[in-house]
Amino acid sequence: MERLIWLFHFLFLFFQYQSASSSPLSSSPSSNHSCSLNERSSLLQFKQMFNVNSSASSRCDELGSPSYPKTLSWNETTDSDCCLWDRVTCDVSTGHVTGLDLSCSQLYGTIHPNTTLFQLAHLRQLNLAFNHFNFSPFPPSFSRFTSLSHLNQS
Repeated sequence: MERLIWLFHFLFLFFQYQSASSSPLSSSPSSNHSCSLNERSSLLQFKQMFNVNSSASSRCDELGSPSYPKTLSWNETTDSDCCLWDRVTCDVSTGHVTGLDLSCSQLYGTIHPNTTLFQLAHLRQLNLAFNHFNFSPFPPSFSRFTSLSHLNQS
């Protein structure tokens, strides 16, 4: 019985490691594909919905986490690959946006039910923690993220 528990624990850790290594938390400049124009446009439109306000992430300073506007690297130049933007993660083989970490990004505004964020169909990880979204109700549209495995909205 003890060997079976050890084996189960080993397999669990092995598959957890495999899963983490197959979906990196940051994109790599050596990736074969850049993000699609549609996903890039969706991110830029999402960025435009918010003002940057340092007081929107003041709780981060209390917690000892650095607060800065992560969307500053998101620009509209035609050769800008969103897979290389700050806190945007892409699948290295397809270029699809799979992760977005906007925690402590000093974002101030409202998340609308028709936000372009919901056009990121391949999103698996989304962190919106410690911003000020004006007590926006959480839109039912989040159910569109069928691949989402991690969501932080604290």
